[in-house]
Amino acid sequence: MTSEPPAAQNARMPVIFRTIALLLISDIFMTFAWYAHLRNLAHRPWLIAQTPAGVAGYAYACRWKERR
Repeated sequence: MTSEPPAAQNARMPVIFRTIALLLISDIFMTFAWYAHLRNLAHRPWLIAQTPAGVAGYAYACRWKERR
C-alpha cells in the first residue's frame, strides 16, 4: 500500500505521452479555429491575403537597419 494520494498515482503518465496528447489536442483545436476563421472572412478574401503580407512587411522593415 502506498502513502501517496490517489491523484498523485494517476499523474504518473510519462512525459512523452502527455506531450503527444497536448499536441494532438492543440492541433485539433487550431484546425477548427482556422477553418471557422476562413468561413467568417469568405466575403473578404483581400483581408486574408493582406494580413500576413502586412506582418511580413513590418518584420522586414524592422530588420532593414540590422542588415546595413
